Amino acid sequence: MPARARAIGPDDSMRVAEIIREARQRRGLSMPGLAAEMAAHGHEISAATINSIENGIASHSRRRTRLVTVDELKAFTRVLGIEPQLIMDWLYND
Repeated sequence: MPARARAIGPDDSMRVAEIIREARQRRGLSMPGLAAEMAAHGHEISAATINSIENGIASHSRRRTRLVTVDELKAFTRVLGIEPQLIMDWLYND
């Protein structure tokens, strides 16, 4: 029987943002540099949006103020060389 996904909450969104930030930093890219790389691969996203995704959290509610979309996540994994399994591990493993 396949593993069952657990409920997703604000900590999961923060972890995805951390994975994106860590991969960007490992590649030595600034946020504007990542925005340029994303544009070169056909996905327009601003450095300000990347900043919001990586750091946008409302402390009083622990809710992300800017969530990454599925399309953006797919583009981030391609551009940053993130293995999709790394992104999914938090969903299926505690």
